Amino acid sequence: MKLLRISMGVLAALVVVLVVHIYMATHKAPVHNEGIQLARIDMMAPVDSTQAATLKSAVRGMPGVKNCYMNIPQGTLVYAYQLGEQDKHAVYAQVASISPVPCIEYMPSAKEMTSGCPVMDHSSLEYRFANWIRSWS
Repeated sequence: MKLLRISMGVLAALVVVLVVHIYMATHKAPVHNEGIQLARIDMMAPVDSTQAATLKSAVRGMPGVKNCYMNIPQGTLVYAYQLGEQDKHAVYAQVASISPVPCIEYMPSAKEMTSGCPVMDHSSLEYRFANWIRSWS
């Protein structure tokens, strides 16, 4: 009798977990950043803070651009834009026309394109676990 109660309790717990899992998998919250793309422009010479502020405000003011960040020490301008509303080549053309220093569009290499997230530590447990799961399919 005791074994039957334990078995029924475990079965009930598993059914509850299954129902909660199905609910969570089918009732996902809307994705607020869907269709947003990141792009980068590299400055070929140092940029001072006033030039950086001018570039940031020009890019941020463009329609479809959601956010912009200028890394002055590294000379990179990173911005997020909505696909379909803005094009990275148009943003680059605007920046190149007003930039006091030459700049180039950042294009990732083929290796970077296949490696996934560029900021993920490839020796981390999280990365290795995700790759192990991906190898199943």
